[in-house]
Amino acid sequence: MPAFNLHLIALKREQSVPAFLAHIRSESINPLVQARPLRWIILPTKRSQHLLAHNIHWDVLLILPDGDALSSTTKTYTDHIWSASVKFPAALSDGYAKFNSTLLNAPAPQIPPLSGKYPVANELADFHSKLPDRYRSHPVSMLNFLAFHPNKREQYSAYGTAFRDKISPKYETHTKLMGHIAGDQARAEGWDEMLLVHQPSLRHFATMADDDEYHEINQTYRLGALKDTFILCVVEVDDDGEPVAQRGSKL
Repeated sequence: MPAFNLHLIALKREQSVPAFLAHIRSESINPLVQARPLRWIILPTKRSQHLLAHNIHWDVLLILPDGDALSSTTKTYTDHIWSASVKFPAALSDGYAKFNSTLLNAPAPQIPPLSGKYPVANELADFHSKLPDRYRSHPVSMLNFLAFHPNKREQYSAYGTAFRDKISPKYETHTKLMGHIAGDQARAEGWDEMLLVHQPSLRHFATMADDDEYHEINQTYRLGALKDTFILCVVEVDDDGEPVAQRGSKL
């Protein structure tokens, strides 16, 4: 499986995302994924707390082919970098650009009003309502890192199957990348797998978090399988740091 380097980057205060992205292009670095973090969904509780769980404003997420390393000059733009070496199946990485373009430009499914039963869903919907227009109707991706309890991978796989069969069709959420952690800080800190999951918008994710069936699947399969996890919501961007696709959303 091809190896990629994932970097979560906090820029120096005087730097901008467009300037940083222009710089890495000048060094002939071509990311598989470049995105701007929007907000944390779940913070880690046991791993990587020294960096990820602190109040650091993360500016850029990059996933780079293994041959594209961040130079010492590039690092002068940054205050903090958290990294992971990840191996993806070739079919996912080779087909990513085409699949991602299809997802980013697909019409968003209609979703019902929130029930109000789940505080996390209400809080996410409130956050979504205050976003600038260019983000409110835009697809997002959820960066997931997973650390499994011993012998619990199969249980988590059952969660993935139930999610794919029962939840994904309702909200048009799709796994875009899935791989195992092979090195760097993330491996040393005990992370096992990484996923990047498409959501038609943050509002769709909030509605999913309001879904009783989702909570049942989550409780039955997912929670008991994980030692730790984090989820970071990101928006994929162009070289100007703006969302890469614009389309209307039926919210």
